[in-house]
Amino acid sequence: MGPRRTCVGCRRIAPASELLRVVLSEDGRLIMGRSLPGRGAWLCAGSIRCLDLAQRRQSFSRALRAAVSPGALAALRGELAGDELSPHILGVCEYKDWGTSKLDGGSERRDDSGAEPHGED
Repeated sequence: MGPRRTCVGCRRIAPASELLRVVLSEDGRLIMGRSLPGRGAWLCAGSIRCLDLAQRRQSFSRALRAAVSPGALAALRGELAGDELSPHILGVCEYKDWGTSKLDGGSERRDDSGAEPHGED
């Protein structure tokens, strides 16, 4: 039996082979990878539920000993779900200046009222 790790979301102890290792890059992104350098946090493989629990409990910041932005968590959620981030999440992240790498692509900003920006139809 190999090394056992604890999921930062559900707190389940499991073999490392059943969990994903997440590290915080120098530019503030959360990156999945077993062999990446630096402090890591472990998450049940592909579990959005565990990601939500970890986010609510601020477990990533505690495990990584660094502040983790909501934008970085949203980007990780998109990677786990296997799809692109919604324009709403991108707009909020960009407006709040939480800076994720996924923001390069012409996302629209919202004003303070939360109303959709007016576009040309």
